[in-house]
Amino acid sequence: MGAPSGLRERNKRRARAAILDAAERLIAERGYRRTTMRDVAERAELSYQTLYNYFPNKAALAFALLVEQTGAANVRAAELRAAGTGEPLETTLIVADLYVDLVVGGDRALWQEVAAELLRSGAWHGREVAVFDADIRAAVAAFYADCVRAGTLRADTDPQVLADVVYAVTDHAMLRFVADARLPAARARAWLRAQLACVLGPRLTSA
Repeated sequence: MGAPSGLRERNKRRARAAILDAAERLIAERGYRRTTMRDVAERAELSYQTLYNYFPNKAALAFALLVEQTGAANVRAAELRAAGTGEPLETTLIVADLYVDLVVGGDRALWQEVAAELLRSGAWHGREVAVFDADIRAAVAAFYADCVRAGTLRADTDPQVLADVVYAVTDHAMLRFVADARLPAARARAWLRAQLACVLGPRLTSA
């Protein structure tokens, strides 16, 4: 029983990887707007229905691509936590900058299309986004728990609640940047850093 199940999981992973690779190549060639789900299915050599079993719409597929691109930022964030600097505000600002750089350095138009389509389709809190949120929040909460134990955050700090607030503030800043083409990246970054300082400042034992 174990072998067939393992084979199915491997086939699912291969199919998902093929879909993401096909989507990435097509978007690079034609742009997000001119790439259709049928194009992706054909390039991945999968049926149209199989594609929809993995991704309910084009925006969810594109968002999955953007999630894949957070890999380097996630690795660096994990390294910062493992280094154990014990400076929650400084480390939070550095990690926030990693994700700001990811959005600022990417295709702003693509982010705009994905955010708008996810909101329109009601898929913003779908499976892909929920996994993305949970992974980041869990890592940040673990870091804050370490800081509480180290005495750099107040003992009455709830690490998960603090991580949720920091994530929400960061997410809001990035959505503002994506939605407003007139907003310079430097201003969005400065606003985010100021807000994070307001959130974390009262929690610091050195405050």
